Amino acid sequence: MFVAVTEPARRYHAVLAGIQPRDIGVLRTTTCLHLKLWGRGDLEELVVLGVSELLTNVLLHAATSNCELLMFETESGVVVEVTDGCKALPVIKEPSDGEAGGRGLYMLSVLASNLEFCPLLAGKCVRLTLDEAERQR
Repeated sequence: MFVAVTEPARRYHAVLAGIQPRDIGVLRTTTCLHLKLWGRGDLEELVVLGVSELLTNVLLHAATSNCELLMFETESGVVVEVTDGCKALPVIKEPSDGEAGGRGLYMLSVLASNLEFCPLLAGKCVRLTLDEAERQR
């Protein structure tokens, strides 16, 4: 795992070559630390959940184990982006009671201010916007 930090006060970027399940725990901890540094503890649970779900989706569904995590603060919240080399865009569906999985993106779509999928030349980017002001309305 290679991690690069840019603009540490407001931005975090990790390049993950060969992500493993154990890496997700490390990135959850790193996410918490950055949010505390940014004074964004109000969004900690949601952002950590988002990071976990998006990286788990790379592990389970992407055709590659290489990905990038970018997290940055906005005026009113935090944006999390996970980019991977798989061109297939995720589909959000409401899971049925009998399904063992498939709830992560649905849950994020309900909790987040915005969840979008952006096709790229060599894969896709999943962007999660968590805006506390919008969520309180």
